[in-house]
Amino acid sequence: MIAGGLLNGPLDIAMFTVRQRRTDPAWMGRAFAVSMSINFAGFPIGASIAGTIAAASIDAAVWLGIVASFIGAGLAFLLVPAHDDRAAAPTPLTAEELEAEGAVVGDAVWPEAVGSGAAGAVALQRLHDERSEAGAQHGGPDQPDRLGI
Repeated sequence: MIAGGLLNGPLDIAMFTVRQRRTDPAWMGRAFAVSMSINFAGFPIGASIAGTIAAASIDAAVWLGIVASFIGAGLAFLLVPAHDDRAAAPTPLTAEELEAEGAVVGDAVWPEAVGSGAAGAVALQRLHDERSEAGAQHGGPDQPDRLGI
């Protein structure tokens, strides 16, 4: 059991790293839920196949595991792209750029001008951080509720 944990741990880290790097952030939760469901469903299926084969021949069960590992590695090599082809995320706008575009009127932020999704959230957080620093430098209180955050 200890050997299995020690050997499987690095493989889990590598598998989740690849999944995380190749999954769109908006789909991360869904992709991981489906992936984990399929992985856990595979354990009893694989155990029943290996048990049936091992009852007939231990050597055949070991060779099946070896062949399955190579097939899995080959499929990963063929199906996982070497580079991320998605467009790079836009750089979040600074408070000055938002104000120049009319996104900030007084202390109200217009979310549709900032954008939606992760880029919009990053832009709002950056705006909040810049205003917090400015408030701290001038002795004013930080008021995130006025920023709509």
